[in-house]
Amino acid sequence: MPTKPGLTRLEHEELGAKLKQLRDEALHIALVLETAYAKQSPCTRLSYRAAQTVDRLRSALDRQAFRDYCQWEAHEKAQFKGSRTYYPGNNTHRDN
Repeated sequence: MPTKPGLTRLEHEELGAKLKQLRDEALHIALVLETAYAKQSPCTRLSYRAAQTVDRLRSALDRQAFRDYCQWEAHEKAQFKGSRTYYPGNNTHRDN
C-alpha cells in the first residue's frame, strides 16, 4: 500500500497560521457570548469547545510536522521552525 506524502514545511507553516487565527477568532466569539449569555449556556460552552478542538488539532499537527520532518530535503529541514510552526507566539520582539 503506497504511503501518502504528507505536508511540506511550507504547507505546515501556512496551516499553522490559519489555525492560530481560527483559534483566536473562536476565543473572541466565546468571550462575546460569555458577556451576552450565561457562562454555562450551550452557545458559550460550545464556542469554548470549538477553540479547544482547534487546539487539539494544532497539537496533533505539531507532532505530525516532526514526523514529516524526516522526509524533507535538507533545505526544508534548515528552515523548519519547530514548535513555532503551530504555536508561533505573540509576534512581539524583545531586545536584550
